[in-house]
Parts: sequence; structure tokens; C-alpha cells
Amino acid sequence: MRPITQFAEYAISAVVLLAEEGAQRQTAHQIAARIGAPASCLLVSLRELVRHGIVSSKRGRHGGFELVRSPDTLSILDILEATKSPCERITSCPLGLQEHGQQLCRLHRRLDDVVGEVEHMLAKTTIADLLTEPNR
Repeated sequence: MRPITQFAEYAISAVVLLAEEGAQRQTAHQIAARIGAPASCLLVSLRELVRHGIVSSKRGRHGGFELVRSPDTLSILDILEATKSPCERITSCPLGLQEHGQQLCRLHRRLDDVVGEVEHMLAKTTIADLLTEPNR
């Protein structure tokens, strides 16, 4: 399983912040300061979120970013897919062993099952769930 990228973490944090703020637009610099991200890196994530219809952006004096999708229906997996950081399933032998062919060995089948479970958990966890969950 590929680790979640820093850009994806910034994107998730930005979306949670925008969901907390409701309809109030936030500039990239405001979001970056609140989530502790470099503004230049955050902008890369925000552009992908805009491109995938998760947030919108408006230029100008009263511009900024706001959440377009409902936190109740927006999953963590949606954000990971938008930032090109999905859970990577195992479809063939990662070791390139020809004797495995298209069949996964017991180990790789088990590892793929785990990735599938993580993917399922991320798909069913919404931003609204994160908003209601207490910090630890």
C-alpha cells in the first residue's frame, strides 16, 4: 500500500477546515496558517480539489476557497482519489515472479485484502464523521 502523500494530508485537513467554517470562504494563506502547511504546497492540493468539484475558488477581494460537496457525502477516499493518492490494490505479483502469473500468492492475496479493508473504511468515513469525532 502506498502511503498517503503530504499533499493528500493537506487536502484532507483543508477540507475539514472548510467544512468547519461552513459557507465562509478562506484564502489559501488562511488555510495554510491554520493547518500548518506551506501555502505553495497547499495550493497544489487545492487546485486538485477544485478540479474534482470538491471545493470552489473565487478570486478577488472577497475570494478564497469554500467546500462545494456536502461533508455528509464526501469521504476521505474521495479526497485521496482527487489528489491521486488512492490505496493501491495488488493485482499481480509485486515481486514479478512469473510462476505466480495472474494469481496472487497467499501472502499478496492477504495483503491485498488488507488494502481493500482500508479502502472500504476510507470510503465509508465522511468528513462529517471527522467533524463529530473528538480529538485525542
